[in-house]
Amino acid sequence: MIEILAVDPLPATVRAGVTAPPFHLQQRPTGDEAGAWLAEVAPRIRGLARGGHAHIGRALIERLPSLEIIASFGVGYDGIDLAAAAERGVVVTNTPDVLTEEVADTALGLLLRTVRELSAAERYLRAGRWPIDGAYPLSIGHRPARR
Repeated sequence: MIEILAVDPLPATVRAGVTAPPFHLQQRPTGDEAGAWLAEVAPRIRGLARGGHAHIGRALIERLPSLEIIASFGVGYDGIDLAAAAERGVVVTNTPDVLTEEVADTALGLLLRTVRELSAAERYLRAGRWPIDGAYPLSIGHRPARR
């Protein structure tokens, strides 16, 4: 059995992949018992799985003598001590391009929201100004005065 340590909550699809044989997933507990628990399972852990934001520092890497791989479910390597992993010969992976389309969609949405002043129009509406001052003007130069 290959023991994998999840250092933070994993997405369901990732969790399903590391709970099927030959893998056995260990979820790191939080609280007072975490240190003793880790000392017990540390020698058996061959892989670390991270949901995206947990810190994986030198101290944790050094506590896992059998560690072979750190798999991060995220685009970058932020929060992983790459030098410590390299010194131990531990492979570090990520999921490049997993959010490429989402980032592009968000950028376009923010651009449209800014250029068309959608957030200002929403504030105008929520402030109750539409029934008093009329519809929010959509052309530049006819904007309502700021209150």
